Amino acid sequence: SDYMHSVCLGVMRRLLFHWSKKRGIARLSQSLVDSMSKVLISLRDCIPVEFSRKPRSLTELDRWKATEFRLFLFYIGPFVLNSFLSSTHYKHFLKLHVAIIILCRDNALPKAIDYAKDLLTSFVRDIEMLVSNVHSSGG
Repeated sequence: SDYMHSVCLGVMRRLLFHWSKKRGIARLSQSLVDSMSKVLISLRDCIPVEFSRKPRSLTELDRWKATEFRLFLFYIGPFVLNSFLSSTHYKHFLKLHVAIIILCRDNALPKAIDYAKDLLTSFVRDIEMLVSNVHSSGG
């Protein structure tokens, strides 16, 4: 679907890229990136067989597929990032996480859709300051 390309391969990929590889205010130290990669790899045995791909190290980020970014955004990101991001960056990620979960539901109520829209508006408004240009082209 469209969100797989724009959100998973777009925004989620760029967020992970900025946190793990790019220079700047959002970048995690190499030791934190290595630790996060170890956690991701350790979760491989916990992922049900229904998921076509298992988590991989951040060193392989360039080779992650859309389904891997989706797994991260929907399921393991909220668990993993809580230990590695600052509170501000973590709460920022959660806005995207919650909004996309709501918007992917077939039976989302109009009030929930409005809430998701507010979350995304806030997410986009704050992203420039927090991650620096994550929504621009490139990666």
